[in-house]
Amino acid sequence: MFAIVAFVALAVSANGQNCGEPLSGASGTFASPNYPDRNYPHNSNCQWDIVVASGAKVLLQFSDFALEGPSVFQSGGPCVDYVEIYDLFAPNYFVGKWCGDDKPPIYLSASNNLVVRFVSDWITKDRGFQASYSTFGGPVTTTTATPAACGSPAISPSLARVVGGTTAVANSWPWMASLAKYGAHACGGSLIAPGWILTAAHCFDGASYTSQWTVRLGSHTRESTDSRQQNIGVQRIVVHEGYNGASSSDNDIALLKLNHDATINNYVSPVCVAPGEFPSQTSCYVTGWGDTLGVNFQIVMANQLQQGEVEIIDWNTCNSANWYGGDVSSNMLCAGWPMGQTDACQNDSGGPLVCKSGRKWYQAGVVSWGHGCAQPNKPGVYTDVMKYQSWIQTKMAQYP
Repeated sequence: MFAIVAFVALAVSANGQNCGEPLSGASGTFASPNYPDRNYPHNSNCQWDIVVASGAKVLLQFSDFALEGPSVFQSGGPCVDYVEIYDLFAPNYFVGKWCGDDKPPIYLSASNNLVVRFVSDWITKDRGFQASYSTFGGPVTTTTATPAACGSPAISPSLARVVGGTTAVANSWPWMASLAKYGAHACGGSLIAPGWILTAAHCFDGASYTSQWTVRLGSHTRESTDSRQQNIGVQRIVVHEGYNGASSSDNDIALLKLNHDATINNYVSPVCVAPGEFPSQTSCYVTGWGDTLGVNFQIVMANQLQQGEVEIIDWNTCNSANWYGGDVSSNMLCAGWPMGQTDACQNDSGGPLVCKSGRKWYQAGVVSWGHGCAQPNKPGVYTDVMKYQSWIQTKMAQYP
């Protein structure tokens, strides 16, 4: 039994047809699946990651736009088929959502990275859309690095469906970090930029001195130093101001500023930070070296990095009376299986829950808490990373 997750790419779900891709040229066009010959498929979930030259901006324009309109079951209801735009380095990273004939306006990004997402439901279909992008301007000063190379492992992970989890392919999750306290693994974390680790605030309850901690990157074996391993000290621990572990697990998120940037290579590279919510039943992966037994009286740590596949569970279901009974806040998400079997556990705390969209992996959650490990109706509860995009950007800019 092991506690971790996996995901079916947001951008490859369109009735078996690929949709969405990384776009890195100076300019280009993209469209919804089947455009313009036929209507787009049901149950599409596509994402385009647009990255232009460093220091430039993305100018986005839609030339045609025809999607199913808002829900007909309620006046002014929500969009059911829609396009979303995310500008990851803008003050308000969620630009907006559009459906029907409400074509998005021309948009100029805040940095060289823009994300466009398209979702359709299982009922009505329409013509779809076509959009184009171009590079605008030249080098500008930005406060944070752009994530052009994030979420793309050089060594492919094995995504075989194994109940209870399995040993990961070495260095196939290159953002995975071991947070060692006084030399011993205590928590997980993820590299989100060369000098920054994302993890859980509760890892630092009673252990808030930087001198206590070392971050291990490129590691596969917990109790020995791997040839590709980088050990880096911690310059600053940034715990969310709203975290209060004594009363709840809300805002269970923290950042570590490293003493120096990690060396980015085939074995160590950052994960992308999720720009939006992944829907329920999305398959994702969680990784860690934590307890593999899940019994209260005995903790058996994994010696090699483990991975486990779990599904995002509907928030209302997870918060229902016979599940967590209202203990899951709006800043949290649940991932696991109704019958248990695979979950994060002790010493997996702070580790990443990642989901694949297109060709990239995005961190959707941070391992936070749960009742036991892999118990029925008691899935892992994760800090919802999407809710903290602005906080992450603000802190990284505050401590350059």
